[in-house]
Amino acid sequence: MINEVVLTLLDEFEEEPQLITVTDEEGNDQVCEVIHTFASEQFGKSYVLYVPATDEPFEERDIFAAHYVPGKDGNIEELLPIETDEEWTFVEDKLNEL
Repeated sequence: MINEVVLTLLDEFEEEPQLITVTDEEGNDQVCEVIHTFASEQFGKSYVLYVPATDEPFEERDIFAAHYVPGKDGNIEELLPIETDEEWTFVEDKLNEL
């Protein structure tokens, strides 16, 4: 079900996907494709859902989420970890709504 939702969201994007570079815990950079962004008034934060930008079939890619700092133009300027269980519940609920 989640993969179907994500595929639908990707179909809605323009031909050029929004790409971000994510640095993992080991310092390795990975290019990822943004699949959805949203904000929370409750937490006063913006969130992003993204997947690795690879040639693998979409069903085999993991979906990741993070809190982000938007730049002046609205683009993702900095990724930050989601810190609380309440935030994770909010993000999971938002994903399930899509």
